[in-house]
Parts: sequence; structure tokens; C-alpha cells
Amino acid sequence: MRTQHTRIDLAPEIAARLIREFQFKEEGTHLRKGVCPACGKKELWTWAEKPFHIQCARLSKCGWESGAKALFPELFTEFNKRYPATPADPLATARAYLQYHRGFDPAPLEGMYTQGTYWNPHGDKGTATVRFALAEGVYWEKLIEPVRIQAPGEEPETRGENFGGKYKGLAWAPPGLELAQGDKLYMAEGIFDALALRAAGKKAIALMSCANFPEHFIADHRDLGITWILALDPDPAGRKSTLKHIARLKDMGQKTGCVLPSEGEAKVDWNDLYQQGRLEEPSAWKNFRYYGSLLTAETREDKARVIFGHKGLNSFIFEFGNRTHAFKLDADKYTKALAEAVDIPTMAGDEEAQKRYALEASGNIKEIATVAMEFRYVEVAEETEESLNFLRIRYPNGTPAQNVGLPGNVFASASDFKKRLLSVAPGAQWTGTSDHLDTLYRGWFLRRHTTIKSIDYIGYDRASGAYLYHDFAILAGKLIPKNPDDYFELGKAGGMKTTSTIGIKLSTEIDLSWFADYRAAFGQRGLVGLAWWLGSLFAEQIRERHESYPFFEMCGEPGSGKSRMLEFLWKLCGRNNHEGFNPNLSTMIGRSREFAQVSNLPVVLIEANHYDDRPHVRVMNWEELLTLFDGQIGRVSGVKNQGTTTRNPPFRGALAMSQNTPINASEAFLSRLVQVKFDKRDHTPAGRDASERLNLMAVERLSGFLRAAVCREKEILDLFNSKVRAHEKWILGAGGVSMVRIATNHAYLMALVECLALLLPLSEEDVTRVHGVLYQLAIDRQNALSSDHEVIERFWNVFELLDRSAGKDAMGQPVELEGWQNHSRNPDTEIAVNIESFQAACSKAGIEAFREKDLRALFPDSKRYKFMENKHVNSRITGTTLRCWVFSKSGGK
Repeated sequence: MRTQHTRIDLAPEIAARLIREFQFKEEGTHLRKGVCPACGKKELWTWAEKPFHIQCARLSKCGWESGAKALFPELFTEFNKRYPATPADPLATARAYLQYHRGFDPAPLEGMYTQGTYWNPHGDKGTATVRFALAEGVYWEKLIEPVRIQAPGEEPETRGENFGGKYKGLAWAPPGLELAQGDKLYMAEGIFDALALRAAGKKAIALMSCANFPEHFIADHRDLGITWILALDPDPAGRKSTLKHIARLKDMGQKTGCVLPSEGEAKVDWNDLYQQGRLEEPSAWKNFRYYGSLLTAETREDKARVIFGHKGLNSFIFEFGNRTHAFKLDADKYTKALAEAVDIPTMAGDEEAQKRYALEASGNIKEIATVAMEFRYVEVAEETEESLNFLRIRYPNGTPAQNVGLPGNVFASASDFKKRLLSVAPGAQWTGTSDHLDTLYRGWFLRRHTTIKSIDYIGYDRASGAYLYHDFAILAGKLIPKNPDDYFELGKAGGMKTTSTIGIKLSTEIDLSWFADYRAAFGQRGLVGLAWWLGSLFAEQIRERHESYPFFEMCGEPGSGKSRMLEFLWKLCGRNNHEGFNPNLSTMIGRSREFAQVSNLPVVLIEANHYDDRPHVRVMNWEELLTLFDGQIGRVSGVKNQGTTTRNPPFRGALAMSQNTPINASEAFLSRLVQVKFDKRDHTPAGRDASERLNLMAVERLSGFLRAAVCREKEILDLFNSKVRAHEKWILGAGGVSMVRIATNHAYLMALVECLALLLPLSEEDVTRVHGVLYQLAIDRQNALSSDHEVIERFWNVFELLDRSAGKDAMGQPVELEGWQNHSRNPDTEIAVNIESFQAACSKAGIEAFREKDLRALFPDSKRYKFMENKHVNSRITGTTLRCWVFSKSGGK
């Protein structure tokens, strides 16, 4: 009985997404007038019934194209969930994978594959597989969803395929493959490539890896006069194996050929080209054979002949043996030599031999660079729009290839290019002319090239929604490794990379076993800090939705645990031996750069509240940082160009401060803080032991926390957004807090504590207990802002003491005015304070003087007497004009 197949059709869903996201219009059998992401024109088109390959109609001016799989990867994942096998259709998952991930019509493949399952005891999940038999007891299977394996004591591994049995010397051949005398047989690397070639009308087998030589299969067919055509991948390993296999086949007396899917080392295979419809084009096969001939040319003269025969150019530049050469033909000599060749008896009737003779007599080859150079992509800096042209440099001596970025102006002359090349690629020497360089440059940009964006910070990019780190990116919860060109391919967002040099080393291994020691070492205050730290990984999204993210202050006596906790929290983000930076040791420009170099990561200021009254020493002015709360650095700088362009980078991180004494600042600044005070009262031997264990943990073991959190971005933000307003409303209604900003800031952290429970073993009771701590912190903050700062409170007490004792004698009788401190002519309604005379009175009375910088910073927020203005006052005490701070006696609290 025939198996009933589940009908699978992604086309309608893809078409709907194209119409919605690219503004396509339905026109008969086509979708047209989609907005091209490369050129911005309404020139995208695809087939309405099979919208799996999308391209721009402006072939010569743009040429952008993409598969639906790259645009909407989420539609081509979770095959286990979307297309589960059933007793009635046990191949449903495998067939869906072949159809939509690999682009094959599943009907002709029936009987070639089975659906299996893969499970590993150390894997993160099980998955269905597409299984192909190679021989009795030998099979290969593709894991439909990758499985991450973490065996104890070993590095984590992501597995995408699995072999059963030993395949050395074997090859996979489609069931029913029949080879006749003189056939051509294509030898692909993988089964899906072989299936793609088969669908294009070629007889093909799969070697299963580029290094595997199918000696048993060849031995079974060696007498059929077959031409064995190597069709491996164009990457370095595939090219090396191609030459090795061809040499071995020739030693066996077999005929050989070679085709390649691309001229360079671009990661493209036959299955890719099949899905793009390229294998149906006759002209494409001419190119594939040409690419193969370029690889198999044994001398530079042979390679020049291949290029000349294919392109017919009298001059061109090519690489051979990882060196760059220039070919130039003397046309007159060529014509003359060709005429001579006709009369040579050994070449009579052999047109190829005659052309070879003429070319050797008239062509000149000159080395113009000691390395091979392949143009890869253009990198454009997001902030400055400056661009770099990246070349892949390959060395003839076996030195590993490298990518180097060159600004456009170095291509203006051979001398500039030579100097720059020597500086970025040691040993690479350019000996060509400026004409040679012009020819190379024009050739690179005649073809459509890849342009990627670079950011000069590390972390979250709001435009793409991706997190970019040094070793991997994370987009929509998925880990994305770098491609061979050292950038991340982010689907619709295109290619991106970060040029940041911050020393952050992240692990993909997730180990959360540290949490029990963290709680023991730092207690409830540590959980508040960890919640804020978690929120800093989503600060941009929180500010975009809620318009702010709170500052975090840690203060307390030396040795109370602030530094130890900070250093540990930094390890969770891949930064070792780091606590923060002291802004007092930096200029405003330096601080601005520190603030701009991270996104969705903390920026920590340490000991910024350390005072130095020397007049030439600048102390941190907290008011400069107010705009960071809303995501603005607030410093505008000029861009080095011919125009009036300025740069005003946003603040993308989250601000924390750690110092021994509480911050002295305005009410506006202090209301933006969540403050946690540290002391030694709660220190215990068990806590100290736990702290020591945390201190000994390597950053490689801890930094997987960042990946664990960021990969659950949507879940965390959904929970945060659903909780924060309810917490804010509760704080304001519970009493003790009247300032909305204070309630909002502490509500953020209440919601983030609940988000912590998604990652770490926190019970409801634990969460409730930390919520209670945060509520008390909010009350403390409200109380602190409802009364004068402790410095101002002490000032008014001393001021009134001095003013009263100077104004009357022991009997209560008035005395001379010299000791009085209120210089106002209206002493019943105003107070006028001259700081210099007040400090002198303190000194005379044996009272500890105040820091003038404190008084100047805090006077405007005085609560007891309301500050009015700072102005010149005609003193009722001295009769002279003094600069005074003027307060109202009636407007205070």
C-alpha cells in the first residue's frame, strides 16, 4: 500500500512575507516590484508559485539576489516541530527538509533515503535525520537540526551529520545508477551536491568528504573508459584534494576532468547553484569547466593559455602558484606565428596545437606581485562611512592566508599600494605598474561585490537586532559563527562585524554552577546587583520601550566586597581582571570614548567620588552624566571631512558606579540611581570561602552566562515588559515613595529579578525576598531626596550655630556684626552666604572646614532654605560687595 504523504507547501507563507516585508505586487505568475535592499529600487522579482529565489532585475547596475532561506531562516528551521513524522507518513520530516532546505522535488528521490533519529547522551536534544546507505552496514545521515554536544571534560561540539560504519574508499551512488562505456561521471563532495548534479542531468556520486578517494568504486568501473570529473567544493581543502585525486587517477591510467562551482574560494556548492537555477544554464557549464581548467593548469603558461582561450583578451592579470602575473600578447607576432604553425607537419590539422605554438611565441608573462590577491568585500564603517577594501592574501611559501583591509586611496598609484601592502602583509611585494593596478581594481568592481557594515563598539546593534562579539554573533536567540571572511552573515541585515578591540573573550559553554557560591558570598545585595547586570545586557531595548535605564551605585567601606563582586560580574561577560575605570584620571574626550565603545554592556566608574581640593585637579562632575540615563552621551564632535558633519554617538550601555563614599550630586542625578550600600557586618567565614572559590573560577567557565541570557532575549524582555509597570504601580501605592522616577527605577530591578529566575535557580520566595529589599531601597532613596544631603544638613547646622553665637552675647544682648554669617540686607527673609568668610569662621571656631566643591555642587538642591541665585551682594556685615549664595527663608522645608 502506498504511503500517504502529508502535503507540505511553504510557498504561500514565503509569498506573504515577501509582500509584507518587501512590498511585492502580484502580477500573474510572478511577484514583482519588491523593494531591493541593495539599491532601494522596486525591481525585485520571483515566481509566485515557487518564490524560493529572489533577485533584482537591474542585473548590470545592482544584481542583488538571495534565497528565501537566507531572508526568512526561521521558516526553514524547527523541521522536527513543524513537520513531525507520523505512522501514516514516517518520512514527513526528512522529505520536508529535502524539499525546503535543499530545494529538491522529493518525488524522484523516493527509495533513496530513509528517516532516522539521532540522540547523544551528552546532546542538548534529539533530532530526526535524513539517512542514505553507502554499503551494507554503512550509512551517512544529515541531522535535520544541529545537536550541541557537551561531554564532561571536553570542548563543546555542534554536530550536523553522523556516519554509521567506515566509509573510507567508498562512495555514495544513487540507487539505479548505470554506467556505460565512455561515460562521464561527476564526483561531488556531499550527497546533496551529487543529487543536485543528478537533477541537472549529470551522472554523479558523492565521495562523502573531499579527502576520501573512492578506490573501491573506481576499481569496480575502471575498465569502462569513464572520464572521472572531479566536482568538489572550491574551498582550499576541496582544491587541494581535487589535484591529489586527479594525480592518483592518472597514475591508474584513468581519464580525468574537473569542474568547480566558482572561480574563487567562495563558499558555494552545487546544491546552492541548483537552488538558484544556475545548473540549467548551458553557459554556466562552460564557466564551470573553465574554473576547473584554471585549477588543473600545471604551469603559468598553461593557465595563461586557458584564460586566453576562454576570454580572448590580449592582456590580463592572473595568479598562479600563489603569485600574481601579467600576460601581454603581441598581436602581430601571434598572427605571424599562427601562420607558421599551419605549415609545421606535426601540427597539421591540430588547431589547438597551432594556437598553443602561436601563443608561446607571442605572449609575455611577468610577475607583478609575490603573493596572490583575491578581492573579497568592502567594509563601510557605520559611524564615519569610511570604507576599506578587503583582499585575501595567499602566500607561496605556505604562510596562512590573511584578509587585509586597504583604504581606496592606496590604489591611486603603484608606489602607494606597494608601501601599504608591505605594511599589512609582511613579505608581500608589489612590482607591477600603476596600469596593472588599475586593471586589477577595475576587474574587482566590474562584478557585483559584497558590502558589509562595521561598528566600532561591541555588543548590540539596534538596526539589525544582533549582538556582535569578537567570536560570534547572536540574532533572535541563534548563535552565528564568523564566516571565513571574518564577518557575520545576518540574513536580511547583511554582513556585519565589530572592529572593537575591547578584551572580551566569550565562551559558548553554559555553566551556571557558580550561583550557590555567589549567593553565599554577596547575599541579597549581590542579587540586586546581578539583576541590574542582567538588565544591562538589554539596556538598549529597555530604553527604546521605556525611555530610560537606571544608574547603579555601589558604595561602602574598603574591603566590604564591592570590587570582588564587580570583578566576578565582569567575568560573566567575558572580561577578566577588570573592575572599571576612574574618570578622574581621564579627559572628557577619553570618558566619551569609554561610554561609546560598548552596547548592552555595563560601563563602570570606580572611585569617581574621590575628592582632591587642589585647584588644578579636576573632580568628576556627575551632572555631565545625566543624559546617559536616556541614552545620550551629550558630547558632539566634528567629523574629519570637507563638510560640517558632526558626530554625536549615543550611549548604548548601562552606567554603574563604585566608590567608598556615597555620591554627592544634584537631586536630578541622585534620583536616577539605585543605590546599594556595602559593609562588613554580614561577612561570614562561609561567605569568604565562597568568594574565594568564585575568584578562582576562570572567565572561560563563567562567560557562557552572557550567551545564556542573550539567547533568551525575547523571553526575558517579554517577561520584563509584562511586569515592570505593575511593580511601579505597587511601589507608589505601598507608601513611602512619591517620586515616580524612583519607583520606576526600582520597578525595573524588581522585574529583572523575576527575569533572573528564567536563568538561575531562584524560587518564588527568593524573588519575593529580593523584591522586599528593593522596596526598602526605594524608600531609602525617597527619604534621602526628601531631606538635605548630609553635607548640606551639616552646613546649615554649623551656619546657624555660628550665626546665632555671633549675633548675641551670653545675656542675649546684641554684639558687633563681625561674627555674623548672613550678609543679606534683608535678614528676615533671605540668607546670603559667602563661602570664604564662612570657612574662615569655621577655622576660627575650631570646626572642620567643608569642601568648597561639595558646597557649590549641593547648594542648588538645598531643602531647608530654598536656593534663589548666586550673585553679588552688598554685605550688611562688611559694607562691601561680596559674591554670595542667596537662599529664601520662606521657601524651604
